[in-house]
Amino acid sequence: MAVPNGQLLNVAVPYTAIASSLQGAWGTTVDHYSNVYVAYATSVKKYPGGTLVAGGTGGLASPGAAYGIFVDCFGAIYVTDHAYHRIQLWANSSVGVTIIGSQNGTSGTGPNDLDGPIDVKLDQQSNIYVLDTNNNRIQKYPPGGGTGSTIGTLPSNSGANALFVDGCGNFYISQTSGVYQFTQVSGSGTLIPLTFTGSPSGIAFDAQMNLYINVNNVTAGTTYKYAYI
Repeated sequence: MAVPNGQLLNVAVPYTAIASSLQGAWGTTVDHYSNVYVAYATSVKKYPGGTLVAGGTGGLASPGAAYGIFVDCFGAIYVTDHAYHRIQLWANSSVGVTIIGSQNGTSGTGPNDLDGPIDVKLDQQSNIYVLDTNNNRIQKYPPGGGTGSTIGTLPSNSGANALFVDGCGNFYISQTSGVYQFTQVSGSGTLIPLTFTGSPSGIAFDAQMNLYINVNNVTAGTTYKYAYI
């Protein structure tokens, strides 16, 4: 169920810890089978079970810092590599292919460059959206990568650190002060009321519009689920 324009998303107090003891956990996403994926350090793990499904091999073949992630209908995993300024596609757990950004770990400001990207999401047409943090913009790419275009800009002090795109074209961006809903990227956004202690990072919604969010504090990271009401 999509949230109407301007309406606050009503959520309950978090009641389920999906994964714990993951200090520095960042991106999270949920597949069509309600499996939860969490980006942690240089790898991505799948829950329940905590199975390694991407990264963890070291060097340029693996993410230098796995941040935002997305899993498509075929189980392919898109990984935002914050350290090496790129988006990797992991169609299986052993090989990652760079489809957007640097092949050698360098940053840039061009339409096909990234600088410290933090999140990646796909829409229903498989267009790719990247939260290109240090360039203060949201980039849109055709399916599979290619030439990017800037569809939104963000102030340099927004603290934006995670992106989600729903089926109605609404954007949800996690910032320092919480999670905001945008009916257009250039809008001011509507705050979604949440209850947690720590700094929010990765966000995702499942088919029932339950919200999953990674929250980091001094000692550990926890993934919470908030029920849609």
